[in-house]
Formats: sequence, C-alpha cells, structure tokens
Amino acid sequence: MAKKNEITVLDGNLKDFYLVQKSEPLLLMRTVPFNLGELKILDTYLSRINSHDEKCCTVTFTKSEYEKLMGIEKTNISTLKKYTKRMLGKVIEVPMSNKGYLQFVLFTSAKCELNDYGERVIELECSEKAKKLFFGIEQLGYLQYELKNILSLTSKYSFLLYLYLLKNRYRADWIVPLQELREQYLDIKNNETYLNFKYFKRDVLDKAVNEVNKKTNIKFSYETKKTGRRITGIRFQLIQELNEVETNQLSFNNENPPENTND
Repeated sequence: MAKKNEITVLDGNLKDFYLVQKSEPLLLMRTVPFNLGELKILDTYLSRINSHDEKCCTVTFTKSEYEKLMGIEKTNISTLKKYTKRMLGKVIEVPMSNKGYLQFVLFTSAKCELNDYGERVIELECSEKAKKLFFGIEQLGYLQYELKNILSLTSKYSFLLYLYLLKNRYRADWIVPLQELREQYLDIKNNETYLNFKYFKRDVLDKAVNEVNKKTNIKFSYETKKTGRRITGIRFQLIQELNEVETNQLSFNNENPPENTND
C-alpha cells in the first residue's frame, strides 16, 4: 500500500470472495442512477475498502485485474472510461431520518494511467459525503454479501432483486405490493410497458428471479396475489437457506457487526 496525503491507497488484489458491505442508505436510494456495469464497479470498490478505516478511500486496480474479476476477455478502455465518467457525474439521493433527502456524488475522481509495467491502472476516490455511507456503517445498518454473487448477473433488475431478496430473506415468506416492488426496489418508473403485468412478468420478474436463483447464493419462488381480478402483489418464498458460513456473513442490523476481512 502507498501513502498519499494521509490517505491509504489500496492497490489491486481484487478477489471475488471479498465481502461487499453496503449501508442501508445506499440500499434505499430513491433512484438508482447507475447501470449494471457501474453498479459492479461500485461493489468492486466496496469489496476492496476497509469499512472500519475511512483513510482507505482510494482504490486502484489494473484493467487486467478488473477483466479477470468480471470474467471477461477484454474491456474496451472507452467503455471503462464511460463507466467511471458516469459514476462521477451522477447524483444519488438518499432518504434522511427527518423525511428529507440528501443528494451528492459518490466519487470525486477517477484516474487511468500506465504503470511502470505498461499496464493500465484505474484509481477511484470517493467523496467526503460518500464516506458517511462507506465507512463506520455499523450504526446505519448494512447488508453484506460476497462480491461473486453479483459479478455474473447480466441485468440491473437481477442485481436489484438480489439485494432486495437478500435483505428480506429473514422473513422467508412475505408479500410485497406490486407497485412498491416495481418502482421502489427494481427502480422501474415511467415505463408504461411494464405497467402491463404480462410484460413486467415476462421481461423483468421471471428473468430476474431465474438469474438470481441460478447465479447467487439464494433461491426464491414467487406467486401473484390479486385484489379482485387485478394482480396487486407478489408473494416471495425462500426455498433454499444460506449455508452456515454464508449466514454468519449476513448482517443488516446495528448489533455486533462482523469485521470486514478483505484487507
């Protein structure tokens, strides 16, 4: 690790079994302004930092490390540049306890340069406001999962559904209003096509549930609930428990948070 103006720069060493610790305010973003590729970069960043030490706010990794982690043969540098640029330019909005909201950007700088070995190195540094959501998050509540669970997902809806189901898995069997699932948790707003449940089921829900069941560490089934003749809710049921190790790594409360052993 190199020191830079009192900041610890975390160099490389990306691993898919590292833990992502995502604070509750990040999970409750009123809108999710990032696409799937950007969400994966955010989770890669979160898996690399030490959430107990805010000096560890700068992360660097080589392009080849990123490609290996994502399981892709080659990333076009312009695509990576597009991801980081959009992450710097997008404002997130999180709810506050007084029924207000706070808007800010998560990252203030992204740098790409060649190192002494001719490898492209990407550097990400978070904003001061973001530190409150990335570090010392025990009092906020947070969700914890291994990075590998989201790396192979191919849809933003699958990504968001995984977080929603993982957060609620302790309930085992529950009903969520259809509109709430669609707009609040899957971030589908102002899309008239998906107001039609036939298309929402075919293009979003079925694909997301199938991908979560196939590629992550949880399995769920679902059925529809009606009010009269209209579908108004979705009942989710847990059909496979996490194993003991994974269960111990799951935390979404303010009591005795586990240490992040990524570093």
